Amino acid sequence: MTNGVGRRVCALCGQRVDSGTGLTLLVPDSSALAAGLDGLDGERLVTACGNDHAAELVAQARVAWVKEQRWFGRLCRASVEPGMRDSSLPGLRDRARLSAQQLQAALRWNAGRTDPRTVLPGGQPLPSGDFRPDGNGTRPR
Repeated sequence: MTNGVGRRVCALCGQRVDSGTGLTLLVPDSSALAAGLDGLDGERLVTACGNDHAAELVAQARVAWVKEQRWFGRLCRASVEPGMRDSSLPGLRDRARLSAQQLQAALRWNAGRTDPRTVLPGGQPLPSGDFRPDGNGTRPR
């Protein structure tokens, strides 16, 4: 983590971390998606000023992990991939490599947010009610 002028700071306490000190580590982050690289999803780099803060950052990240958020992010990414603009939700599910149950859980997670998406980034409408794994469901909004 940097403080905007290129200096690294501890992601927990904000203390400046000089070159050669501190730790840089990967922590779990269900909101992190690597463009086109599924294998790198779910992690982000952070800087810690020492071992104690590194352990606390990892612990906080594990508690904050929401698998449904990650699945919804994968669905959003699939929606903007070439050839997917007119795709159905089951087609996007397949492209995102989600099971029917993961898709349902991701849609429920989105619907429970304060400001849920009604349309995916690729322009595909999301259903206004429950989506059934067989590809049927309520009409999109």
